[in-house]
Amino acid sequence: MKRLKLLLAIALGSLALLCLWWRWPAYQAYKQERDLNRARGFLAEGDLANASLSARQALQINDRNLEACRLMARLSELARSPAVIDWRARLLELEPTITNRLALVAAALRWGRPPYSLAAELLRQLEPAADALPSFQVLSAELALKLNRLDEAGEHFRTAARLQPDNPLHQLNLAVVELQSTDASITSQARRALEQLSSNGVVDAFSLRALATDDLRRNQLSEAERHSKRLLRLPEATFEDQLQRLTILRRLATTELGGSEINAEFSSRLMTAQRSARTNTVGAFGLCEWMASHGLAQDGLEWLAGLDERQRKAEPLRLARANLYLAIADWLALDRFLSAEKWTDLEFMRLSLLARASWEQGQTGMGDTRWRGAVRAAGDHLGCLTLLLGLAEDWRRDPEEVLWQISRRFPREEWALRGLERLYISTGNTVGLNKVYARLIEENGTGSDATNRNDFACTSLLLGINLAQAHEIARKLHREHPEDVIIASTYAYSLHLQGRSPEGVAIMARFSEPQLRQPQIALYYGVLLANAGQGRRAAPYLELAQGVRLSPEEQRLLDEMKVRLEAN
Repeated sequence: MKRLKLLLAIALGSLALLCLWWRWPAYQAYKQERDLNRARGFLAEGDLANASLSARQALQINDRNLEACRLMARLSELARSPAVIDWRARLLELEPTITNRLALVAAALRWGRPPYSLAAELLRQLEPAADALPSFQVLSAELALKLNRLDEAGEHFRTAARLQPDNPLHQLNLAVVELQSTDASITSQARRALEQLSSNGVVDAFSLRALATDDLRRNQLSEAERHSKRLLRLPEATFEDQLQRLTILRRLATTELGGSEINAEFSSRLMTAQRSARTNTVGAFGLCEWMASHGLAQDGLEWLAGLDERQRKAEPLRLARANLYLAIADWLALDRFLSAEKWTDLEFMRLSLLARASWEQGQTGMGDTRWRGAVRAAGDHLGCLTLLLGLAEDWRRDPEEVLWQISRRFPREEWALRGLERLYISTGNTVGLNKVYARLIEENGTGSDATNRNDFACTSLLLGINLAQAHEIARKLHREHPEDVIIASTYAYSLHLQGRSPEGVAIMARFSEPQLRQPQIALYYGVLLANAGQGRRAAPYLELAQGVRLSPEEQRLLDEMKVRLEAN
């Protein structure tokens, strides 16, 4: 009887486990959909923090949930967070479509820095397949504009217009580019085109916005006021258009066109914007940024203080408050505010701003420590690291640590190593250059291009490190590319270091005189000749080497050779 009861209990337990196992996927699916519905609801209410929390809960159940990733990308955009790059990259990984790749390009353009290497590389990869897509041409034009290549941008917009002739946005974009022309006839024609499009009914808001922006740029405030007034009557007018109106009114108040009427409208519209932003976190952030950039940072801090605590603690508004302190250079208040509590998704930003506060107060050591903490907090997030890189450049700080972090965490982003290469060339850091070339060879293996391998060999020979590997690379490269004079000069110098200078001279003698007289080549040829007992022939080549920027090690080599020749 006991055995029968035991068997029955086991059977019932097994049945219960089977039922639980069968129901578990359905329960997990239910939880995901529940969390996603909550996230959508919070997003609709403008509650970004809880929307993010709910979307992350869905991702904890299934980290491949496309809808949750899309929500996180959207939330990152609204929160002005560079994490949008990482979420767009995640979406591309899960769903490798052209649409997702283009969305990643747009994010990279938004958060990248010149030369926008990530966006450029993504567009290059897309070019064969997406050339006929108007959206590809528009993003290519945006990249060209950011790099100040106006003619190239214009060509892309013309191509987009040919591909999609019924979309007046492409004509509008082309006109906006032409507004920046130095040819008065082209800019005049562009303005006429925008005036016509402003009555289009489809792109009238875009056209009026572009005209008002150009009016402000040219300080044509009466025209800017007229276009802005028309724009704000349209249902498509945005909160940013209200802020542009405030800019125009503030500028008008400082001219002879100003007066009590202008001042009254400015005060009224500012109060309206503040009321509207009280219940809109994104709008509140934009308003604070506007006030910070228009000499109203202290007013912005006072307005923020009047918001409820929950809204003040939303990450976009904590960042807005920090930016207001930055605008008035109140480093002590910024330090105190940022030290009060950690931020969640933007913790790396809090630490970077703390570093800035320390540096500005003369606390270099503490600033450096906080900056390293910011880089660590950015961790595996390419967008966050990209933003830190931009801050380093804006604040005139060394970008080396951030570039290495990007290189280590994202080895496919070779642009970071190229950035390090430019940095080390500009600072004469041959040891750093050698590390960069070693990393490029490590990442690409035997497929590493000849230039990387030669640069690694040459810097190693100059530094006296990795000599066995450098000698072997130089020998193999010369065998593979005997016609390349740069590779030949590295191999010849390798032979010289092995006590075989005459062999090196013989290799170099196969090249033409114009090739040998290139300043960078002339240095090595002159060194070889001098060490082969041909000092008289070496002197002119060493003289030529003074006409090019040399690394510190090359400069020492040149100086030593000149001293030796003078002594003889």
